[in-house]
Amino acid sequence: MVTPVRIGRYELHDEIALGGMASVHLGRYFGGAGFSRIVAIKRLHRQYAKDPEYVEMFLDEANLAARVRHPNVVAISDVVATEEELFLVMDYIPGMSVAQLCRALGDEEMPAPIALRIASDALQGLHAVHTAIDDDGQPLDIVHRDVSPENLLVGADGVTRVIDFGVAKGRGRVHRTRTGVMKGKLAYAAPEQILGERLDCRTDLYSMGVTIWRMFAGALPVDEDADVALMHRKVTGELPQLSTRITVPSAIDAAVARATLRNREERFDSAVAMHAALLGGAPEPASAQAVAQWVAAIASGELGKRADRVTQILELPEVTANSQTMPAHRSASRGTAATVALVAATAAIVLGVRSRGQDVAVAAATFGAALPSVTVPVPMPEAEPHASALPSAIPRRRPPVAKPTVPDRLLGRD
Repeated sequence: MVTPVRIGRYELHDEIALGGMASVHLGRYFGGAGFSRIVAIKRLHRQYAKDPEYVEMFLDEANLAARVRHPNVVAISDVVATEEELFLVMDYIPGMSVAQLCRALGDEEMPAPIALRIASDALQGLHAVHTAIDDDGQPLDIVHRDVSPENLLVGADGVTRVIDFGVAKGRGRVHRTRTGVMKGKLAYAAPEQILGERLDCRTDLYSMGVTIWRMFAGALPVDEDADVALMHRKVTGELPQLSTRITVPSAIDAAVARATLRNREERFDSAVAMHAALLGGAPEPASAQAVAQWVAAIASGELGKRADRVTQILELPEVTANSQTMPAHRSASRGTAATVALVAATAAIVLGVRSRGQDVAVAAATFGAALPSVTVPVPMPEAEPHASALPSAIPRRRPPVAKPTVPDRLLGRD
């Protein structure tokens, strides 16, 4: 149990996940009239919060993810900047990643109806990602670039959600990947990712095909000892078919095989097409209720501990402005203060901050002075209703609105 830290309207509590760029924590949001709720807060590692490249990546994640409103994608709700750190606030979904569930299964196979429901939900989420639009109704051309078991969260409600847009690419993204740097996990990466070629939705569908392979077979299609050997295998040959490892319905075998073809022109051209092929002639997917019961049976211990901790957090007294508040170091150097001012201003501009009836002001203190916590609301497109048919997940066209421009000085071009 950790001492909670106050950041603006939020409290930061226990760390629940750790990555190379950021950690994810349980958090509590405070509204009016005593209202509070649990959220998930992604915290950029402090050593990266002063690096413009990582700051850009972090803000791009919020910018792209906030444009996707769908029940099978975890929603982004807020960005918070303090003097030395940057936080991204998301919906808290109790559950386990597909990777965690696969590890919990050990040598056991994931039941086919469960795997199909997880794959179906994930493809619906990816369809919403790939068809997201900006405020002018123009396609954002988002490619997740890191579809994998680690980034598919199976909730305790039985619904699977796509998470983590940290390396996603899309039109309007500020950060540009350096030449020769591959984003994503090699085991699930498509050949064009490895070769540094142009990416599109078929890149994510390849990764989804490998993920389905992993769920059904309990192992990866290619288990090379060296990264070089794995890369060579992927860019020069085809992956083995799922049916060479286990017995599966022909529809599933054919869908996975097509999704993971080396030549992307021969793959499915959309998540809709892959969804239809995967479920056509396959067993009926499990219901969300059945998935929820299965997850509870597999991970009851961990989910129970998390639920108990959430209850404890909600019963704690609210942390006020005291020694537990995120500190604003008055002895900060000019570089530190300037970096945070840049973070706050860039967040407001890049995320297209707009308020109802009034402007949102992002104020920064002078160099060397204390900078108060700044909360930058993320613009939320209208949520789309959930439906069983994938095409209905396409966001409705919104009336055009003026888009803010990013000054060259904030992008390091002067």
